[in-house]
Amino acid sequence: MLKNKRLTSVLTVAITLVCIYIILVNVDTERLSRTFRTIPWYVFTASLSVHFLAYIFRALVFLKLLEKEKLGFRFVLLNHCIHNFYVHVVPASLGELSFPYLLRNRVSQGKSLLAVVVSRLVSMIFFVGLLLLSVLFIDKLAKYPEVQTAAGVLTGMGALALAATGVLRRQFLAVLERLKVARNRWLQKTGEQASHAFTYLASQKSLKSIGLLSLYTLLSVLAVTLHFKILFHQLGYALSLWEILFVSSIEIIFIVIPVKSIGGFGTVEGALTMGLLMLGFELERNIETSFVIHLITLFNVTLLFLTATVIKFLQTHAKA
Repeated sequence: MLKNKRLTSVLTVAITLVCIYIILVNVDTERLSRTFRTIPWYVFTASLSVHFLAYIFRALVFLKLLEKEKLGFRFVLLNHCIHNFYVHVVPASLGELSFPYLLRNRVSQGKSLLAVVVSRLVSMIFFVGLLLLSVLFIDKLAKYPEVQTAAGVLTGMGALALAATGVLRRQFLAVLERLKVARNRWLQKTGEQASHAFTYLASQKSLKSIGLLSLYTLLSVLAVTLHFKILFHQLGYALSLWEILFVSSIEIIFIVIPVKSIGGFGTVEGALTMGLLMLGFELERNIETSFVIHLITLFNVTLLFLTATVIKFLQTHAKA
């Protein structure tokens, strides 16, 4: 087991280094440096501000999911700032496990992990939904009729699936229960987490509760989209709102699913470049732009992480 973990770690580092090398080979570092110098301070500030706004709405999501624990907004926000740093930096989405660890003295790890699973599930529904809708409203994607057809079919199927899940929730839970006792260990884990997440959502009898959870998630998604809008506009990309949603949704989905390398290097650039290529922009420029946006995003994430860590440290010593 230990040998497998070491092998996985070595492979992750190797893949990350290869990705960084490929990025640097395809990027003019001198031009990259000039690009950073031409970005005004107020653009960095605006990017950081809307990024922090997304954190606020995500904290409200967690606060709603853990409302019975009476944690307090500031406590949840500080821990989410720390948690999100690990989500971005640690490979294969293992950084999600930092949230239960950070809350271990106030919330059972089972409850906090469930909150993470439910929040990601709801976020993914929104991001995938907005991605599919954006495909239908972008004229530039008309050259990919098969993509637009698939998006339309998937949107319809997704809407029907959500409706059917609501109506047939008992039967759906029964299927998840069978997965929990399946012989395959991966299916057991998947079924167990999905069952817990769906049971939680199904147990929310109040439409207001589901509505607030959805509203906070949507606002966090839109704040992230605005972050991308600011940076793309500054870097000379005249993208519509639907095009921004298309590109940013692809990037976020790749960040959430467990495929990214250390710091997301390669994964983020690949996702953004793929989206921009489909919109008709040239490859080399896309890679450079994606790298710039990735570095600025990591800067924001790291700054918020360090700020939250210092505040928590001062609070702890003030109480001692």
